[in-house]
Amino acid sequence: MLWWSGRLLVLAALLTAAALDTEEIQKEDEHLVLVAAGPGPPENVIATPVGSTALNVSWDPPEEPPLYYIVRIDSESIENDTSNTYFLVEGLEPCQDYYIRVLSRYNGNQYTAKATGTTNTPVPPSPQTCWFSDVHTSTLDINWNDTQFKCAIVGHRISWLLDVLGSDEESTNQTTTTDHQIHLTNLPPYTNVTASVEAESKTGYSQPTTCWNVTDHDSPGPGPPENVIATPVGSTALNVSWDPPEEPPLYYIVRIDSDPIGNDTNNTYFLVEGLEPCQYYDIRVLSRYNDRQFVAKVSGTTNTPGNSSAPAVVDLEFV
Repeated sequence: MLWWSGRLLVLAALLTAAALDTEEIQKEDEHLVLVAAGPGPPENVIATPVGSTALNVSWDPPEEPPLYYIVRIDSESIENDTSNTYFLVEGLEPCQDYYIRVLSRYNGNQYTAKATGTTNTPVPPSPQTCWFSDVHTSTLDINWNDTQFKCAIVGHRISWLLDVLGSDEESTNQTTTTDHQIHLTNLPPYTNVTASVEAESKTGYSQPTTCWNVTDHDSPGPGPPENVIATPVGSTALNVSWDPPEEPPLYYIVRIDSDPIGNDTNNTYFLVEGLEPCQYYDIRVLSRYNDRQFVAKVSGTTNTPGNSSAPAVVDLEFV
């Protein structure tokens, strides 16, 4: 029995010592917590761009709230006090990096946290000018200058419309480049070229700047019929006649707008029959070449039955 009592005494002593150690550890932990809870710098500071001229700076408070915070950008001589955990810094430059300090101010001292932020890049302004150079029969250059811009212009988008004068032929094209000039080739002679140039930043494209020019006329060359007239013949016919262009076409097409098919002829005249008396007609005469055609327009009025067949007054329009 004595040896058993001795063992119980030893076990009780061990348990008492373990309890005392645990109590001491808990006291030490409580002491550490009390020490950690005190003044300090703002935490998790971030700077988020707002548009292209502002940064929203925000943070989490330290465990002991300060009297106030100070938001500072030294390079811009910006310093603002606030009691909030955020501050909108305005009046900055687009696409710029900024070094920011946020200070938590206490009675005796202050603590600093640092962050960096970059303002956004806006859409660039339109190119300042647009013009043409080295204009020839089938080639030309489109040129442009950019407007001054604080951010990077990374490229340009150029669109152009080709309108072959004296015909119905039109086409549009588009390309992109980092240069300030493009060279167009294989253009038809006597073609109106309308160009639109847009500047590009990493955000998007500017509004276009537009300019236009006409390629040289290839003379002699293809073109529309000239001096087209429509003369009434009786009350149900019109005699349409014209002069040929400088380069004779393969053939001509005489077309009344109410009859989209038209009639082919190798002559420089055509009698349009089967019309209504005293009616006004729009007429188109086309000169047809291998790869394109040119159009001239005229109008005429058939006679009233019983009237003499005097020539009608016509309007001549070339397209």
